[in-house]
Amino acid sequence: MAENVEISIRGRKMVISAEGLTSFEINSIVKKIEEEMKRIEEENDVVDTFKQLMLVSIKYAMESYKKDKLEKTKNLANENKLEEVIEKMEEALNEEKLF
Repeated sequence: MAENVEISIRGRKMVISAEGLTSFEINSIVKKIEEEMKRIEEENDVVDTFKQLMLVSIKYAMESYKKDKLEKTKNLANENKLEEVIEKMEEALNEEKLF
């Protein structure tokens, strides 16, 4: 069952479902979000917290997309390598049967 965790981002409190994560992990994520919001505010002079959150959301969504894409590529490469090994083993077994 998912644990509900109360968080606060820029003074706005809310309760979120933390399925699969501890409250410590959730609070660590919240801290990263707030740090990124502060960086955006300082570097880009964006004071609107909604815009900051949108920019943070887009950044993390792009990172997640890139990680998923990389993982799929790695999985496909592993599948191809496995198929090659299986083919070589089958060839070796077929050669032994001929003798």
